[in-house]
Amino acid sequence: MNMSYFKSWKWCFLGLLIPFFFVGKYIVSLWFLNTQGPMQCTAQSVMTFEEKVTDNLNVNIHFGFARNGRGTIVVEGYSHSQMGWKYMQRFVNFDYEVKSLSNVEWEYNVKNWSSHSSPLDATPDFLFEYFMNEMAGNYPDLRIQAKQLNSSTVLLSSMHSPLFICSLTQ
Repeated sequence: MNMSYFKSWKWCFLGLLIPFFFVGKYIVSLWFLNTQGPMQCTAQSVMTFEEKVTDNLNVNIHFGFARNGRGTIVVEGYSHSQMGWKYMQRFVNFDYEVKSLSNVEWEYNVKNWSSHSSPLDATPDFLFEYFMNEMAGNYPDLRIQAKQLNSSTVLLSSMHSPLFICSLTQ
């Protein structure tokens, strides 16, 4: 057989493989962007209120953004107010939409959130409401921007300021 036939066949195969590679890369990148919404992470927070001596929260916050556009926030720890030290465990359920801002930044628009406390929770409601209000920046919807700092950490920010350094849990 003629060797030039094999050479031309290889170039033809390579010519077909290159567009297949770019189409495949495009499909994979679309899939990757669509899977960037789900995230689970944990942060710690100490929040001091106007009465610096007695009103504060010392809590762990667990964020969960599932693939189906539903999410949860669990806030657990202790509050300290004029009523003394009280255990806090609150559960927030919400719907969200995610928008990719770059390959390392996403904006989560949290809507329709509702919260309830566990039977063990003894924290006054106003402290938790103040905590959520501060996180939302006085807006009815909570917008959280997530910026990946490294493979295990994201910075969560509100519209106005950084909120938490959050350790990815999955």
